Amino acid sequence: MPESETLQETVIGGGSTTVALSLSDVQVIRDEILAFLGSSDIGDRDLLIGLTMNMPATIAGAGSASAGGWMIQMRGADLVAVRYISTSADRAVGYTAIILAKDGRWRVGRIEPTKTRFR
Repeated sequence: MPESETLQETVIGGGSTTVALSLSDVQVIRDEILAFLGSSDIGDRDLLIGLTMNMPATIAGAGSASAGGWMIQMRGADLVAVRYISTSADRAVGYTAIILAKDGRWRVGRIEPTKTRFR
């Protein structure tokens, strides 16, 4: 979907744990992920920065938001952004960014590897 066709808001999660996000919120989350990556030493850092920079913030439908290719979702009571990358034909890695609302602004608390698989 072209960025011009993205929706302007969505609700992530379900039941008693939901977060309403505007497209502006998703753009801020994308920028915060990039800022966090820029000052981190996490594995695949440069690849993650390049991939994130080349993708826009989008809202594709109800409960579906992407911050530069990082899928935003609820994990329990936590708002997270998840990104999977294949670094070779034999290796795929997932990263999870923990998103916090701090002082009225979205922040990344940490980014951690979540899954590695070897084929």
